[in-house]
Amino acid sequence: MDVKYSVESFFTPEGSWYIPQRVNTYILRHEQAHFDISELHARILLKNLYGKKFSKKVKSEIESIYQQVEQKRRAMQNKFDAESDHSRNETKEIQWQKFIAQQLAEHESWK
Repeated sequence: MDVKYSVESFFTPEGSWYIPQRVNTYILRHEQAHFDISELHARILLKNLYGKKFSKKVKSEIESIYQQVEQKRRAMQNKFDAESDHSRNETKEIQWQKFIAQQLAEHESWK
């Protein structure tokens, strides 16, 4: 079965808690890392969908693949916050940002 799909990661400013008086460049980088984790998993989802042969149950098959990737995305978001102590642990924050950048680079072709 031939299936057309698109995958994208997005941010909605109206859903953000951004308050200019309470945010600095360091905090914005932390929040950017959260977005980058979502972008990474969008690329992973695309990679996992690519070349799949779907049956007539295409919706449930795609939903299953999506849920697996989404579970990993949420786990990574939580681990990032836990290990960086929500950006308070600068050493871990830097390690995570490097790791996320490396993962994005490895998945560049799935952009």
